[in-house]
Amino acid sequence: MITMPREFRMFCWTLQLENFKPITTVDNFVEVAVRGIQLEWVPVIVTFLDEILSRYQPSELLDWWWSTPSAVSFHDAEGFRNFLTLLRERLARPPFSN
Repeated sequence: MITMPREFRMFCWTLQLENFKPITTVDNFVEVAVRGIQLEWVPVIVTFLDEILSRYQPSELLDWWWSTPSAVSFHDAEGFRNFLTLLRERLARPPFSN
């Protein structure tokens, strides 16, 4: 079972459907999603994403996602893994990176 840190859980709370209308691309979705991340959460979230992306299969990640407090749902395991990967990459760029 994947245990998420408090910072990632708080990020998930910010992922509410009304924040994402209209979304046209995955990149656009990531840009809107990162608006809910506070800078002090970034190191913990990055470490967590690195861990889960290296340890779990896409289907396991998708099953786990349903346990988060996010109102945003994913139905394609590879697409969800792609979202997490793009999220991780975005957090490596300003204003989130050092």
